Parts: sequence; structure tokens; C-alpha cells
Amino acid sequence: MEKEQGNLSDKRGFRLNLANAFSVRVESTLSKDESKELIETICRKLAEKNLIEAAVMVLESSYPLAFIGSQAMVVVEPLLGNAMEMLFPNLMDAVPYDKLRQLLENRDSVQLLMARLTDYLDNKRKKKKLAKKKRWSWPA
Repeated sequence: MEKEQGNLSDKRGFRLNLANAFSVRVESTLSKDESKELIETICRKLAEKNLIEAAVMVLESSYPLAFIGSQAMVVVEPLLGNAMEMLFPNLMDAVPYDKLRQLLENRDSVQLLMARLTDYLDNKRKKKKLAKKKRWSWPA
């Protein structure tokens, strides 16, 4: 009887350990204030370039792979570090490559970025609707 209970508790312990075996939860090295500031900067830069819709689509489709993407950024940093600065000079001046990688490591930060981008998108649509209403008013 004791042997059965010992065996049963071992199985439970094994299951609990196995539940977290493939977890990719990583504690962020950025503080909450830093990540919020970084997210605001990214949103502003994307709004300036009218790329919010594309960014939302890319983030939502690649959300499950965000952590793997951040690790890939570490691997290709020596190759792409300078190329990214040449291709996207305005964004890379505002958002350093290393901080962007750290932001993408944390799933909560990616969710916060997607939420903030959709807020920007909603505000853009509201402004467009208001402008359309002002333009098309019925004659008195």
C-alpha cells in the first residue's frame, strides 16, 4: 500500500515537472516602464509610416513564434545589425536592435504591443470617419 502511494506521488511530481518542461516563459530584462516607452515609440514610428495594419497582421500571425524570432535575432545580429540600420534608419534610431529583441522575448510585451497597435488603428479609423462626416454634410 505504501509502495503504491509512493509510486502515485512520483507520477504526480513527474507530471507537474513535465507540464513546465516545454515552457518558453522568460522574465523580461526590460522594466515595465522601459517596455511601455519602447512600445509607444514603435507605435508612433509605424503610425508615421502608415504601417500599423501591416504590423498588426505580422504580429498576430507570428505571435506563437515571437520567442523563436527573438532568438533568431540574436543569431543574425552580426549580419543584420548594420543592414537593419541602413534599411530602417528612423526606426533603428528610435528603437535599438537589442531592446527590440528583448521586447520580443516576452510574450506579454508582444501582446501589449498588439493591443497598443490596435488602439492606434481604432483611433485612425475614428478620425477618418469624423473627417468623412465633416466633408459630406447635408445642405440646410
